Amino acid sequence: MSERARICLVEDDELLGESLCERFLIEGLPYEWFKDRRSATLALARRKFSIVLCDLRLPDGSGAD
Repeated sequence: MSERARICLVEDDELLGESLCERFLIEGLPYEWFKDRRSATLALARRKFSIVLCDLRLPDGSGAD
């Protein structure tokens, strides 16, 4: 991943999200964590991410959408 590359993590489960974020930090991978579909969708419209890692069942809709 390049210096500007970022991971978009969309995960509503606190424990899993925190675990993934810890791993990203250990590996030196920049990321942004969103806990619902709406906030992730807004972020994706404003900036580019290299990868999106998304839960399929979110509190406000399907992550597949």
